[in-house]
Amino acid sequence: PAPIQKILLEISDVHHRVHEEHRRSQQPLGDWVCAETAAQKQDCGYPGIDQVACEARDCCWDTSSPSTWCSLKILHPRTGPPPPVLAPACRAAPQEKRDCGFPGIDQAKCEARNCCWND
Repeated sequence: PAPIQKILLEISDVHHRVHEEHRRSQQPLGDWVCAETAAQKQDCGYPGIDQVACEARDCCWDTSSPSTWCSLKILHPRTGPPPPVLAPACRAAPQEKRDCGFPGIDQAKCEARNCCWND
């Protein structure tokens, strides 16, 4: 690619990685969906991106938009109570976890001890 296209690709990739990190941090708050209006759309691609490359980036492909065919997903807030957020230790690999409770412990007592509850 020409030097300017290479720079645009690098900028697009950095923007995409930042958005993905933000998406992962916000997951408990809602669901990521494709924008419905032009005002909600933010470019997720680069000049000349095709549908396969766009969707491989987990972005939305929509040729009905006059300018932004490949756009970032937006956060659609969930209704009802939010799902529980696991502490980082609760997301650890099984071999990294240690028993923190005792036989017969219930979820409330387990979590009161700052332990992770598994059904």
